[in-house]
Amino acid sequence: MKRYWKIITLSVITVLVIGAFYINSSLAAENIVVGIEKVSGNEKEIENIRINGDLSGNDIHHSLLISKDKTINLSNQSLIEELTRTSTVPAYNQLKDKYSHFMRGKSYLENSLYADENFVVYVNVEGNGNVSKNMYFEIEVLDVKTDKTTSMELDVPNDDNYHWVEVMDVQSINNEIKVIARGFRTESGEDLNVYTIDLDKKAVSDETVYGSPKIENGWSDIRVVDEYYSVEPKKYLLFQVYAHEEPAYEDAVEMGEPKIIEDEIMVYNIETNQLKKLEMSPEERGYGIDSFAINDTTIYIPNQSPNGIEVNQYNIENDSWGEKQIFKVEHEKGEHAPFIELQNGKIYIISSVDGKYPLAISDLNTGQSLYEGTLVVKNQKKEQQDYKLYIYEINN
Repeated sequence: MKRYWKIITLSVITVLVIGAFYINSSLAAENIVVGIEKVSGNEKEIENIRINGDLSGNDIHHSLLISKDKTINLSNQSLIEELTRTSTVPAYNQLKDKYSHFMRGKSYLENSLYADENFVVYVNVEGNGNVSKNMYFEIEVLDVKTDKTTSMELDVPNDDNYHWVEVMDVQSINNEIKVIARGFRTESGEDLNVYTIDLDKKAVSDETVYGSPKIENGWSDIRVVDEYYSVEPKKYLLFQVYAHEEPAYEDAVEMGEPKIIEDEIMVYNIETNQLKKLEMSPEERGYGIDSFAINDTTIYIPNQSPNGIEVNQYNIENDSWGEKQIFKVEHEKGEHAPFIELQNGKIYIISSVDGKYPLAISDLNTGQSLYEGTLVVKNQKKEQQDYKLYIYEINN
């Protein structure tokens, strides 16, 4: 019995020592504060804003989560803070607060959640990368009105064609769940598939929307444009299929660059299963498809222009291009390009000027300025004066 007490005592002391270490480390960590100082506009535009960025210099960087009233240094948190920290994803946190019993035990996976006034849906693929087991969908649906949860597991059709299936989006339409997923083929290449799950029949059907070509010596990819961490209903999915072939070794000097086999941008109507090719020149693509955004029936495409950031608009249903909007940006020469984020019909621009970081929020359709402010690192020490703030994500 004494031996057990010794083990228990030693364990408690170890936990206390480790806990004290992390707590002290947290207290001693640099208390970095980045404030958002208003210049003009409606302050409600930044009420729920979450900005992820790094403050870097001299081979040191601090990963920060910046909001209107608080800055969290994610690089200097105690073990307890790491374990109890809420997600940095607002949509996930809202669902967790509202439907805690349904969300319990669920880690947030990109695009695995859907929510409207009637249902909350969670779909994940289990068995990825395990050749000895079949892949299957783990499905849970919460009926908001009855507070009843329905759970089921259904096999992924034709899973032997893929070594990995990644969920890209989940939608609920007419008592059916549509799961848009990217399948990485065992024989190289990718397929963009739509799996339709009939909840009443507990059955899954699949349809391949598009497949990248099989490349023997090169690379192919399907890139889906989506507002990551969005759980809202949507009608359209935008994606790019790209493939190139590397030159043979003996021809590498002569050929120079890889040969592009396919480079297409597609719009897929989730409700009607219709696919449409978007005709665009390389110049019209601007920064590339990763910078595109969809809001309702409009695709927004930003591009650098001599006067600032130019945003082109394409209406999917009317098959027409709208008026370009130009957003003027002051930016320090020699710095990284301004950070741009398009979401919810708005454009967010953060640039760098004389150690400060102007933030501009504008309406994409009208070009009207909604808010202007400045991100300011308020308590930089003397040795940190050359540190720079690099923004890589905004959620609102």
